[in-house]
Amino acid sequence: MYMNRVIFFIFFAGMSFFSMAQEFELSGDFRFRPEYRNGYKQLPDSNTEAAGFVAQRNRIGLNYTSEKFETKLILQESRVWGDELFKSNKATVGMLEAWVRMKIADSLKIKMGRHQLVFGNQRLFSGNNWSQTSQEHDAVMLEWKSGTKQVYFVQAFNQRAENIFGTDYLNNVSEIKDNYKTLTVLRYEQKIKNFEYSVMGFADGFQDLNGKALYVRSTQGVELKYTLNKFIFSGMGYYQTGHNISGTELAAWFAASEAEYKTDKWSVKLGGEMMSGNDVTTDKYEQFIPQYASNHAFAGHMDYFTNFATSTGGAGFIDTYLKGHFKFSKIHSLALDYHYFATQQSTITGGANIDQFLAHEIDLTWKAALAKDMVLSVGYSVFSGSTTLELLRGGDHTKLAHWAYVMLEFKPKFLKYVFEKK
Repeated sequence: MYMNRVIFFIFFAGMSFFSMAQEFELSGDFRFRPEYRNGYKQLPDSNTEAAGFVAQRNRIGLNYTSEKFETKLILQESRVWGDELFKSNKATVGMLEAWVRMKIADSLKIKMGRHQLVFGNQRLFSGNNWSQTSQEHDAVMLEWKSGTKQVYFVQAFNQRAENIFGTDYLNNVSEIKDNYKTLTVLRYEQKIKNFEYSVMGFADGFQDLNGKALYVRSTQGVELKYTLNKFIFSGMGYYQTGHNISGTELAAWFAASEAEYKTDKWSVKLGGEMMSGNDVTTDKYEQFIPQYASNHAFAGHMDYFTNFATSTGGAGFIDTYLKGHFKFSKIHSLALDYHYFATQQSTITGGANIDQFLAHEIDLTWKAALAKDMVLSVGYSVFSGSTTLELLRGGDHTKLAHWAYVMLEFKPKFLKYVFEKK
C-alpha cells in the first residue's frame, strides 16, 4: 500500500510540471453472465442436452489525455467459471488495447497501436462488445476533421514475429489463417443538415494457405442517413471484388435499408438486409462476408448467422426484421426484436434446390440501471428453424431452440485526476 502511494505521488508530482491541462483516469469493467443454452448457434436434437455456465470478463483501463496526446491501456481477462484448476498458475491477463493518439494539427490526428476500428452503424467494422474478448486491430489511423467532414485512413501490416528474412505470415500456424496480413481503409463522412452520408473502401490481404501469395479482397460502398422529425431513414450498399483466401475471384454485394420512428420513450424499426450468395452456375465466389462486423447486434441474438461462408452454406442471407424498444423510466427498458431469415439463393453447391426460408427468431431483452455504474440485463430468445436450416447445419428443426442469460455489468471509475492548465 505504501509503495502504491509513493508511485502515485511521483506520477502526479511529475505531471504537475506540465503547463497544459491534462486528465488521468483509472477505470474498471466487470461483466458476469450466466447463460442457459438449448439451441444457441446450433439446432438441438434428441441426443443433445441443455448447457449452462457462468462467463466472466474483467478489464482495467488507464486513460491519459492532454492537449496534444491521448493514450489508453486496457488489460483484459476473460473466463468461464471452473475452466482452470484452483491452483493453476496459467497466465490469463492479456493486452486488449494499447494505443497513442497524437494531435498533429487542429484538424489532423494520428492513432497508433492496438485499438478498435468502429465505423458508422458497425455493420462492417465493430468493436463486437457482446463477445467476451471483443475485436481489436493492430494498426495506424489518420483522422482528419473539418466542420462536418471527416476522413479516416487506416493501415495495418501483420507478422508472426520479428523475422530475420521474409514476411511469411502463416508459417504453418493454422489458428491465424483467417487473420489478414494487410489492411487498408479509407473512409469519408459528411453531414449536411438532416442528411448524412459516408463513402468507404477497404482492402484486406490474406496469405495463400498453400504458399506465400497475397490475395486481396476489396470492399467499397456508401452509407446514407436522413432524419425527418422523429423519422430516421437509412440505407447502405457495398460490393466486394478481388480474391478470397483460396484465390477464387470475388463478385459479392450487400444492401440494407431501415426506417425508424423514435420518441423519448419508445422507438420502432422496420428494416432488412441482403447478402449475395454463390450462384452455382458461375466460377466466382459470390458470398458477401462482413468479416469485422458484430453480427450479434444485427443478425439475431442467438448467433446462428455469424460466419456466412458456413452459416448458410454460401447461399447468401436475407434478414427482415421488426424491432421495438420501450423505456419505462430512467432505470428500466424493454426491447423486443423479430427476425425472418432466408437464403438469397435457391440452389446450393451440388445443384440441389432448397426452400429459401431459414428461420424465425424472437429476442426479448430487459435492462435496468441499478446504479450509476451498474447495469443488469436479462434476455430470452426463441428460434424456430426450417428443414432447409436442418439440411445446411444439422440438428432437428422440430425441437424448440431457446436461450436465456442474465448479465451484470459494473463499470466503476476508480480514480480521476485533472491537472488544470496554469
